[in-house]
Amino acid sequence: MLLSREQIDEQQWNTFVEKSPQGYIYHYTWYLDVVCPNWKAIVVKNNQEWLAVMPLNLKQKWGIKYILQPPLCQFLGILFAPQSTKLYKQLSDKKDWVSEIIAHIPKDVKLFNYNFSPYFDYPLPFYWQKYNLLTRFNYELDLSISAHSLIENIYPRVRRYIRNAEKESELEVQVSTDIDAFLCNQKQTQRFFFNSYFQNLAKELYNRAYTKGKATLLLATQKNKIITGTLLLHYKNSWINFYGLSKNEQENEQAAVEILLWNAILLAKQNGATRFDFEGSMIEGVERIFRRFGAKPVPYLNITKNALPIFLRWL
Repeated sequence: MLLSREQIDEQQWNTFVEKSPQGYIYHYTWYLDVVCPNWKAIVVKNNQEWLAVMPLNLKQKWGIKYILQPPLCQFLGILFAPQSTKLYKQLSDKKDWVSEIIAHIPKDVKLFNYNFSPYFDYPLPFYWQKYNLLTRFNYELDLSISAHSLIENIYPRVRRYIRNAEKESELEVQVSTDIDAFLCNQKQTQRFFFNSYFQNLAKELYNRAYTKGKATLLLATQKNKIITGTLLLHYKNSWINFYGLSKNEQENEQAAVEILLWNAILLAKQNGATRFDFEGSMIEGVERIFRRFGAKPVPYLNITKNALPIFLRWL
């Protein structure tokens, strides 16, 4: 069934998210309320038991309805309830659940574009219904190994940056709560790509996550001047490199991003995380940085369907 935001019980929804293998911080009600206000959800259930859900960022413009991935939200897609039956039964159930969810997507939606969790493992009903499935890649680092092994797995030049910084660099990395100073720095370093809407969303998400103990802000400073920073979110055993890392390339500290990331990785490990999520990237220059930390690519699906009129597709 298709539920409006007002019909969704927050505790029931968030408990389902935490139990689902596909659940992530982006699926919490408080997160969705920021990035896509008035969201809806399709819920598949057996009597009162929820079996599968999919939040919908359903919008309308110029009379055309569409469902698109919200900003600052890496994954949405379908979440399944945990299963303990035989594999053939699990797949059979997932086929039914996914098919039911597709059937409840409003028929007048002309454009659908969602990223699905890397742990979403039954996309075939979308394929059978003529959706397009595109593989994308995230980067993740296993933190269950020792700190010594982590640094030994780093690209040699980056490792030298880190070790030199520990000995002689004036760059300091520290935890902060000054979100306004961080966003001001991001505005300065992203001056050609600055988006005030994204920054306001990032601030609201930080404030909400911080009050729930799910956010950490790291700043890299030199002579009391912010060089770069990153906003990290926490979900269960994962720390997520959520927002930031931009720096002015004219600054003297050329390795600031790498040093900041290394400190973020160490802090995550010290706080019990077993996975560091770099949150991307498919951009070649950014991917190179993440790959050099010993992170591995993790595939996930981008599922789309475009039924817009031809002239709008061209636009």
